[in-house]
Amino acid sequence: MSPSPGRARRAPSAGTVTSAAVLGLLHLGAAFGVYSALAMRPAGPWDDDVLLAVEVASYLAIGLAVPALALTALAVRRRWLRAWWFVLPALLVALAAARLLYVDRTYPAAAGLLLPGRG
Repeated sequence: MSPSPGRARRAPSAGTVTSAAVLGLLHLGAAFGVYSALAMRPAGPWDDDVLLAVEVASYLAIGLAVPALALTALAVRRRWLRAWWFVLPALLVALAAARLLYVDRTYPAAAGLLLPGRG
């Protein structure tokens, strides 16, 4: 739909473009971590390599999505981006945390390979 006749469409600001580009890269990396964590299927509780890889991928996703949430908060506060930009990093954190909890509950003997005090 074209803009109304009385209002010209503004070009996006440098803050909008920069924050969208940085957030896009962070989201891409976090999505790769979530995909990797969900795609790996351990053969059983003895499969320490895959369980460790799931933990690493989940923590990678969380480690990229949490700064994305912080950057999103800054960009939304400055009105460079709209509030719907919070949806993707929040979803990625939730999926990665859910995968960590699932692995922790399903394979309790092998849980905490990355953080030993957890299991």
